[in-house]
Amino acid sequence: MSGCLLRRSLVAMPSCAALLGLLPAQGQWFAMPAGPQPAAVGSPALAFDAARQVVVLFGGDSTAGLHDATWTWDGATWQQWQPALHPSARTMAGMAYDAARQRVVLFGGFGEAGGVALNKNDTWEWDGANWTERFPAHAPSPRGAVGIAYDSLRQRVVLFGGGLGGVMMPTYDDTWEWDGVEWTQRFPAHAPMAARSLDLAYDSERGVAVLFGGLTTAYQKLNATWEWNGNDWTQRFPAHVPTPRYAAGMAFDSARGRTVLFGGGLDAGPAADTWEFDGQDWLLQTPLGTPSPRDYVALAFDAARARIVMRGGRVADTWQYAGPPVPAAFTAFGAGCAGWAGVPWITANGNRHGSASRSPSSPTTCRPTTRPCCASGCRARTGSAPRCRSTSLRSAHPVARCWPAPTCSTRCSTGPATRRGHGPCRTNRRSRACTSTCRSRRSITATPSGSSSPTPGTRDSA
Repeated sequence: MSGCLLRRSLVAMPSCAALLGLLPAQGQWFAMPAGPQPAAVGSPALAFDAARQVVVLFGGDSTAGLHDATWTWDGATWQQWQPALHPSARTMAGMAYDAARQRVVLFGGFGEAGGVALNKNDTWEWDGANWTERFPAHAPSPRGAVGIAYDSLRQRVVLFGGGLGGVMMPTYDDTWEWDGVEWTQRFPAHAPMAARSLDLAYDSERGVAVLFGGLTTAYQKLNATWEWNGNDWTQRFPAHVPTPRYAAGMAFDSARGRTVLFGGGLDAGPAADTWEFDGQDWLLQTPLGTPSPRDYVALAFDAARARIVMRGGRVADTWQYAGPPVPAAFTAFGAGCAGWAGVPWITANGNRHGSASRSPSSPTTCRPTTRPCCASGCRARTGSAPRCRSTSLRSAHPVARCWPAPTCSTRCSTGPATRRGHGPCRTNRRSRACTSTCRSRRSITATPSGSSSPTPGTRDSA
């Protein structure tokens, strides 16, 4: 099909996707089969352990009281663990997976001792078999119902807000980061409103932690969207937004590049709606098999199986969500210099937003796969190429070599044309099987005739 380019199962053009019938109209929630499973708790701590490919659940509350059980979900069954040492029973603890240290980190929550409610600020780590308490020199004040997520770019667990247990108790607007050894308070120029029972999820594609909703000390329900970039908080103002709520479940679906939100407490009671944030706007979904309305739920993205897992709401069931596939988007960064395979073109390079690869030294800076020439043009010299400074959308890139298209020689067989030397393939007069253009295209940095071999780039298929 002319014009349709598929790469790594991502549809490069929405029109092609429609023609190929690859995109279903809606996502779907799946109720998982019953079996041995955690109790029907509310506000459990939930996180995906990538090293061990399981979702970890701890604690929560039910009509029977607070819980201290540790469970793991492998995509099909729940398994309860019996570690000798573990955190005390609690609810509304914050939990996130630290990928750099391969530990699940748990902080705070609401517990009790001798019938007296306790606000906790202890830090624990789960290594897949045992819990270990950590004793940092500094830590956030005792609290529960925090927003927590792991920033994979800066390798820090980010914590925001939370509050004390009870009615009309104080809430917080401070930001903290855990590096595996110490909690460090950050002092950004801006911050969301102080709140508890808010949601925080890390968008690994855009390198920001997304915060939504929450409940203030005065019990005001919020629906503001904020993003943390490692230095400051920025409020976003999307055209559409979920209704104000607290105690919803939220997780980032890295397979589709979407932050998924479900349920939460509304003025009218628990919700059962599903929303997705694409970095620009919130989109209300109409999935099949929607779970019953609930709040105090927990969501985690199971990267091994590309599913959102939901547990909590004081209901004894497990749900998985598969959203509709997302079309890839491509952005032009300019034209490259003509080389031995023609004018270079920009490829998706495995990234959903296409046309740019991320620089290892600065992942938030986009670097074109094919470097553009300088505006003044390029003049070739004998045996070498002049050097000129290239530009991009965000910053000046390292020096790029530019040249005009040199001539080339071509050998042809009974099959597709093969290239030899420099320049675009030409029809070989001795064989009609050859074509006048190259069958395979490369986004490379080439060299003029007589210089060293081309610098290879990414390879794609037309």
